[in-house]
Formats: sequence, C-alpha cells, structure tokens
Amino acid sequence: GGRNKVLALAKEAQRKKECAWALELAGYLWRLDPNDVELRQLKADLLRTAAQHTTSMIARSFSLSAVLAQMVPLLTAVGLGASALLVSTLFGPAQVLVRFANLLAGAARHPVFPALLALALLPAAIAVLAFGAPALVAAVLFAVMLGFGSGLKSIVHGSLPLALFGPDAYGARLGLMASVRQVLASVAPFVLATLIEAVGVRPALWLVAGVGLLGLACLVQVARSVRPAH
Repeated sequence: GGRNKVLALAKEAQRKKECAWALELAGYLWRLDPNDVELRQLKADLLRTAAQHTTSMIARSFSLSAVLAQMVPLLTAVGLGASALLVSTLFGPAQVLVRFANLLAGAARHPVFPALLALALLPAAIAVLAFGAPALVAAVLFAVMLGFGSGLKSIVHGSLPLALFGPDAYGARLGLMASVRQVLASVAPFVLATLIEAVGVRPALWLVAGVGLLGLACLVQVARSVRPAH
C-alpha cells in the first residue's frame, strides 16, 4: 500500500492505543528510511508510552508490595497497638467491594482511568496514615483506601496492557510483567524495613508514597494521549 498507507495504519493503531501493532508497522517503514522525520516522531511517541506504562507498573508494584507485607508492623509502629491486626482485616473486604463497583460501572471506559485511580489511592492512603495516626479513623481509612487501590490494580494489570499494546504477544508480555512484579514483591518489604530502621516509620512511609507518585505521574502522561472512542 506504500509508505503513506502504512504510516496511516500505524497512526490509526496509535490512536486506538494498540502500541505493539503500531510499532510493528513503524518498524517496516523504519527499515526503508530511518531518517524519515515523521516516522521518527511516531516511533519516539510509541516508545515513550511503553516506557511510561512500564515505569508506572514497576512503581505501583513496589509501593503496594512494600506496604502490604508490612501492614500490621506499620500500623503498630504508628501507634495502633492491639488494634493494628483488626484494622488490617478491612483490606480484603475493600478489595472485593471495589471489584464489584468496577463491574457495575461497566467496561465502556478505557482501563487507564481506573488504573489512575488505583495508583492515586496508594499515596493518598499512606498520607492519611502518616498524618492521622494513631487515630483509629485514619488507620481505617488507610486500610480501606489501600484495599480499593489493590482491588483495582488486580483488574487493570491485565486489561491495561491489552488496551495499550493490543493482543499481539499479549501472553508473553503479561508473563514478563508478572515476573517483574514477583521480583519487586520479594524485594520491596526488605527495602521498607531497612528504611524504617534507618530513618523512622513516617519518613519511610513518605518515601514509599513518593515512589507511588512517580508511577502516577508516568501513567498521567499515558492517559493524556487517550481519547474517548467515538
């Protein structure tokens, strides 16, 4: 179909957030003329979207894994005492509740928007705990907000890559992302424990929240290029 036809198909795939297909099409043209300015810009935009999504996923997984593994010790350390274990049990029901709410909300919206909410809830929950503890209401809000964020995350970590990169090599891509999440889940609790020992519980919480905000900032950049379907 010629250069213009293939480029138009690549841009259409980009508009639909099928980044993997758009990159493949751009790759065909790249081999013909790597100095094509319009093509170079398109490829840079696609690679930037992929990098931002990957960074947001890494930051989200690290922050959530660190806090979940240390939830009861964290709540105890900020002054909850014997109530820490009881408050932590609110996390599970909150996860289930937000999944039902997401189901009732329907699937018409792009998954980047619930992903943004999931990412925003993590640093917000940590801020509530850091500012409000040892008040019981602050700890309850922390556990519920964390549960909401985790529940949404468990949905969008599969649907968002599909929406952004399309079905090509979806299984391999999801497997690679799951491997990264597992590595982070094993390392993050030790990093948080070391930070608590070195700088104290509240500064450590703010550092973890900062990692979560980094992930949110990256995903905001991805969301800015998403347009509602017409």
